[in-house]
Amino acid sequence: RDVIRTFKPSLPQLVLSPGRSDFLDRKIEKDMHSAIRILNLGSIQPNKGQLRLVHAFHSFLQHSPGAEVSLTLCGEKRDPRYFDSINAYVDKHRLSSWVTFKDQVPHEQVSHLMKQADIYVCSSIYESYGLAILEAASSGLYILNFARGGAWDLAMTLAGSNVQGVEHFVSTLATLCRDPHEFEMLGVRARMECAKMATWDTKARQLEDWLGTHFLE
Repeated sequence: RDVIRTFKPSLPQLVLSPGRSDFLDRKIEKDMHSAIRILNLGSIQPNKGQLRLVHAFHSFLQHSPGAEVSLTLCGEKRDPRYFDSINAYVDKHRLSSWVTFKDQVPHEQVSHLMKQADIYVCSSIYESYGLAILEAASSGLYILNFARGGAWDLAMTLAGSNVQGVEHFVSTLATLCRDPHEFEMLGVRARMECAKMATWDTKARQLEDWLGTHFLE
């Protein structure tokens, strides 16, 4: 963590926890002969939209039988009922060969998880910024985004795709699967775009300058 101290002794210490800049330095190792691996990272709860994602993924499998693709949902089961509804859908439609669940992982292991994936899907209803999207793109992953809010603009900046509903998801994923090399190159482009963007520690320094301007006596 970066610690930024306020300039007036009477004010409390301000602590910011910027995003991990080491995501920019990762060497991506992909085996293009293996199944295309889709990752969703976030707490399992309704506003994160994982059930909608599983519905869309199921529709894709029906549209593209025989497609070599897998979906991993990783996150804390914050809403047990919601998780049960997702699991019940997976069982009912016999999707367990394609859909797997992982418990929440420590942040220091997220880099390894992303390194194993090819496409990152943000299934949230709304994300004001989308730090996970930025981290995924920094790892060279192609971005598929459902979320409105800041995540929508971020996905466009990172050469990803904003999807509107199940049918759009199915057609977009089908296009990507026909040419894995293309989305691999787009993932590299996203990684390069991330390198141009202000990192969280840069934003923290900007805030430090602002605090200095407004709080120095």
